[in-house]
Amino acid sequence: MKVQLKAAQALFLALGLNNAPKYTVEQCNKKMSELLKVIHDPEEVDPNALSAAEDKALLKKLRKAAAADEPVEVVANDAADEPVEAPAAKPTKASKEKPTAKKEAEKPTKKVAEKAPAKKEPKLPAHRDKFGSREGSGGSKINAVLTRMPQTTDEITEASGVLKATVQEHLWKLRKVLKVADRNEKGWYLLPTKK
Repeated sequence: MKVQLKAAQALFLALGLNNAPKYTVEQCNKKMSELLKVIHDPEEVDPNALSAAEDKALLKKLRKAAAADEPVEVVANDAADEPVEAPAAKPTKASKEKPTAKKEAEKPTKKVAEKAPAKKEPKLPAHRDKFGSREGSGGSKINAVLTRMPQTTDEITEASGVLKATVQEHLWKLRKVLKVADRNEKGWYLLPTKK
């Protein structure tokens, strides 16, 4: 069975292959052999999706040819035939024409103010308390509660509103690293400051 190139392109276009109008005879033959492999599968090829009567008739003939194992060949159109036109699609970037110098001269020019480069605002240093903890952090809440009078860990936890494990860890840091707090049998206290 022989199929005209124009008819094959129209069928492929109706089946959803948008580049079908650009297909050559060789490309159409390749697509036709792929189509014949799945032509009886209703999920792959739905005849109800075709709107043109010519496409439906061609699909019916192709199904009969596939059932009879008849070879199908796409042949070139006659010289008088026109190429099939694709439905109007959105223009791509490649197909847009660049304006010529004459068109550019006719367009009124717009004055565009140049934007100044964005300035990064310098990050302000975080406010810290007298022991170096950031204000508002758990450590600064604990530091605010500490006095020179001994307090137990439970009292500090209750007064600062911070978890007990966090309080214990922070107090050990104050004792070992900063050496500003110490503990005795009554609890934790701040060391007197040296003048």
